[in-house]
Amino acid sequence: MGIKIIGIPGPSLLDDESDATTFDYNLINNATFFCNTVHDYVTIEPLFAALPDALVNETSRRQWLHDFLTDAGTLPPEKWLWDELLSMLSFTSIGRQNLLTYTYWSMAAVRHGDYIAKIRTQPTPSSLDGVTHGAVEVTADGEAYRNTLVAEMGERDHQFAVQVQLCADLNLMPVENTSRQWRRPPRRS
Repeated sequence: MGIKIIGIPGPSLLDDESDATTFDYNLINNATFFCNTVHDYVTIEPLFAALPDALVNETSRRQWLHDFLTDAGTLPPEKWLWDELLSMLSFTSIGRQNLLTYTYWSMAAVRHGDYIAKIRTQPTPSSLDGVTHGAVEVTADGEAYRNTLVAEMGERDHQFAVQVQLCADLNLMPVENTSRQWRRPPRRS
């Protein structure tokens, strides 16, 4: 999901949009993301391209896992990409459903003035209750997600609640690690 906020004062970090006065959120339907740096993405992306063929036998599976965890053998054990692997595996539990029924999370924390926060959007109960095309059958239709979304949006409006989670503890809510879900700090007595 993408959200564009208009009317944000101050210069943009993008040279070609320095006076845009907009802010964009990019959200995914998972609470974590499997790449923390551009370098991680450059390493992991070709591994995704090798799937599912890389998993067909034990030797290629082991090599794929080794290359993922160790950045193709360049990382010492204390820097292996365990958080990233666990995040990537969490995507396998996401069902194929109407895009309007997912909850979406910001992939990273964002500074908002004096605050650091993540956001998520969640369909409102009335929107979920009104969904008529719940399941998405990708094997029957190569454009199933798009076609389901177009059909659903053509029938009625849908709403999402925007929720903000402020960073209250950098140890429990790591800003630099998108592969770890933010946990709520314990309540103080």
